[in-house]
Amino acid sequence: MMSLADGEVRRSEEWFLHKDGTPFPVDATVAPIVRDGTRIGAVVVFHDSRARRAAQARDKLLVSALEAVANGIVITDPDARVEWVNPAFEQLTGFRREEALGRKPAELVKSGLQDQSFYEEMWRTILAGRTWRGEVVNKKRDGSLYNEELIINPVLDDTGTIRHYVGIKQDITARKRMEAELHNLASTDPLTGLPNRRHFLATLEQEAARKRRSPEVSASLLMLDLDHFKLVNDTHGHAAGDMVLRRFAVLLRDSLRKTDLAGRLGGEEFAVLLIGTDLDSAAEFAERLRCEFDAERVVIEGQSIHTTVSVGVTALRQDDPSADDALARADMALYQAKAEGRNRVERA
Repeated sequence: MMSLADGEVRRSEEWFLHKDGTPFPVDATVAPIVRDGTRIGAVVVFHDSRARRAAQARDKLLVSALEAVANGIVITDPDARVEWVNPAFEQLTGFRREEALGRKPAELVKSGLQDQSFYEEMWRTILAGRTWRGEVVNKKRDGSLYNEELIINPVLDDTGTIRHYVGIKQDITARKRMEAELHNLASTDPLTGLPNRRHFLATLEQEAARKRRSPEVSASLLMLDLDHFKLVNDTHGHAAGDMVLRRFAVLLRDSLRKTDLAGRLGGEEFAVLLIGTDLDSAAEFAERLRCEFDAERVVIEGQSIHTTVSVGVTALRQDDPSADDALARADMALYQAKAEGRNRVERA
């Protein structure tokens, strides 16, 4: 026996047979017995290794599964230092496993676009032993940003102590882009690119509610209608009419501040919401816009098309039950501008 010859402890895997002839694996350990410096024998220990082998096979299967999944997976210690990542994590973030090991995910992918309260809430959840789910904008190794759906699950031992964190990461950039495109389609007028009627009226209602809560805030509403627009379509064609509408939309956008909103309500009818603007200032704005459009000419196929705009102006009031009241007043003022000869501004 080699252990008696050289005094080394040896371990090996062997196969034994049950009484019925069925083979089973065992772990064998051979250790020399030494007395007064002399090896006088050996102890041989056999241990049924079926449970260990089954556990190893199960662990290998789980690792193979984690290696194969499309979602990025990262396992950290209780201090959030990376112990393992799968290939999908490497592909998603651009960081190789060797670069990630021992570092915190925040050191690798944090974009800085989430505020401190976001991370405080996340840590409160996982430190309490609960699973956290959320969406986050993270940064790849090359500096590019991506949207990520993230699940962090604490792994607790039998005493309830957190031993690991498992993070599951899914790239949802394409989905978020599609959602934004769908929202844009649902809220934007396709011809002019301005907010459509639904979007504009929803924003107007929000501002009217804010006025009811805070009487010190001011806002004004303009209703605008292009004069004799049907004649433009009948004389020059609908393509020319569309050009006039698009040109007027550009003029509107270029005249507004970032806090203001213009929308196309339908046909040749537009509306403007001026935030922080009283009635007098809104009327002055409307008059400047009217003059600028009066000076505009749209040329199509060598023909110069001149169109004017009539405007009704009103201020949002605290006692307005809803935005509909402001709309009705602005519409009444617009009707008055039309009745007085068009190409003018009236207030209500």
